[in-house]
Amino acid sequence: MSSTVYLGPRPPPRGYPGESPVVDRFAKWRAKLGRDLLSAAEEGNAAVVKVCLEQKADPSVISLDSGRSPLHGAAASGNLEVMRDLIHASVRARVDLSLADNSKRTALDEALDVPQRLHMPADLVVPLLATAKEAPEIVTELQTSLPKWRQALLTVLSCCKTPLPLVHEAALASVLGAWCFTGARGGPPSKVQELRRALFTSVANNNRSAVEALAIARADLNRLDPRSRRTALELSEALLHHGVTDVLRQHGATTERNPHFEEWALCLAAANGSVQGTTRWLGHGEVDWRDPPPSMRSTALMYAAAGGHSDVVMSLLEAQACPALVDQKQRAPFEMAREVGAEALARYLQRTAEHWRSSNPGSMLAPAEWQKPAGWREAAPEVDPEGSKLAGLTAAVQASRSMQAKGKKVIIEVLRATGLQAGMFLHSLDPFVKVRVGQEVQETQYVVSFTDPEWNEQFEFFIMGTEVIIFSVWDYDLTGGEDHDFICRAELPLKHHVKELYKGQRVMLELHLENKTHDDESTLFVALQLADFVKGPQRRIPETRRVSEDRRPAPSTAAPASSGAFL
Repeated sequence: MSSTVYLGPRPPPRGYPGESPVVDRFAKWRAKLGRDLLSAAEEGNAAVVKVCLEQKADPSVISLDSGRSPLHGAAASGNLEVMRDLIHASVRARVDLSLADNSKRTALDEALDVPQRLHMPADLVVPLLATAKEAPEIVTELQTSLPKWRQALLTVLSCCKTPLPLVHEAALASVLGAWCFTGARGGPPSKVQELRRALFTSVANNNRSAVEALAIARADLNRLDPRSRRTALELSEALLHHGVTDVLRQHGATTERNPHFEEWALCLAAANGSVQGTTRWLGHGEVDWRDPPPSMRSTALMYAAAGGHSDVVMSLLEAQACPALVDQKQRAPFEMAREVGAEALARYLQRTAEHWRSSNPGSMLAPAEWQKPAGWREAAPEVDPEGSKLAGLTAAVQASRSMQAKGKKVIIEVLRATGLQAGMFLHSLDPFVKVRVGQEVQETQYVVSFTDPEWNEQFEFFIMGTEVIIFSVWDYDLTGGEDHDFICRAELPLKHHVKELYKGQRVMLELHLENKTHDDESTLFVALQLADFVKGPQRRIPETRRVSEDRRPAPSTAAPASSGAFL
């Protein structure tokens, strides 16, 4: 068993001389507690750690062999409960949480490595970063290394939840408040760039909670990526991450796009090997469109071949993609497939390219000089504003809650829909509508077997004027289960109608429904009005409309006489 030493040894008890045998027994007892605490922390034994701390074991004990403290062992073991107990004990005892072992590694280094080393959740680092107010040495440690700051930010974001817990809020505030690298030699130009990188990473990982946390922390949701010149909203739409798209729009992300969005989305789907994305974006633009600089002017087929995605390659070839085109390095798709070891795919692409060249002699295969299309936007410089700092997360959360408390109540009335079509395998249609504003969802009753249903139901929501209302139409599962079938949806940005609402007007809208299984025209008719301008007798608010797991909406018996039905 390794020997131990204590930082700041406790003085002998009163009434005993310095050479008393009782003092020796007391020191041995403390040494045994220290050894037990170290071994229990290394093993992740929460019960033994708790008993040792209750027996007044010193959390600052370290191993003479490795220089590791109990906090090092808890972080390495990946036990969240042990980590919390030791952090609380260390803070009370004013122990330096940034103490390094003989290998120059701190407890924070161990905690950041746990997700990669043990394939465990990243929550372990959250309580350690959340103590930065009581232990400022954590902030100092983050400020010593830009890679460590980046890793801490991405780790905290990866374990965010909705709504954001206070401990996660404190941890994220600690990381953002520790930024000090602007203008550092070899470092990034600004905190703005780091937040943009974290936002795009969270969108790519389909992490709704992280995107919402960054939005609350005032990250610029409309900033263009300097390489692709696309926004986070464009990325989420291209990847078909509908939940992330909803969060971005709820927090004010604009829908403005650079030209050729559909072609760029196809290239992205091909590079990721997504058959669903490739199928979604095929037919919406030129299949041989080339990605603009600073890329190698590659096509979707080249991206798919470079990834060895044979199923995507076959889909693109069926859509008449040219297999003989080359990029700026004069590489054809078959050469890219060969580089990644997809030899069978490379041989097939080579035969297809030779056949295409023999059928189309004299065709230009190399990329032409790129011409900037009309309406093309370039990314703005990513620099922090001089003389000001970005708002802290805690202040931003408090401001958001204050604004929510001052929000206006809007009455959303779902009137009727026309042109609804049942899916391919559905024999009847029993539609109902889900209305979503932020995290709140309310539902209408369902109407039995009608394609032109009328609901005439009203719902109340609190709004700030920047939200996006999402209406989704579903086919109700009459078997009593929860397997409802999605039909179509429409989105309504409130910012286009704020002036009319604040003037007291009742806004009547016809919304085009999209994402249908049929291409027929379907329309949803809704009405909006602020509750302040609606008199009591005119309001028809159901008693309880919020969705719950134990209560489903009852069927509606009202239906227009002219409605058709699938029998």
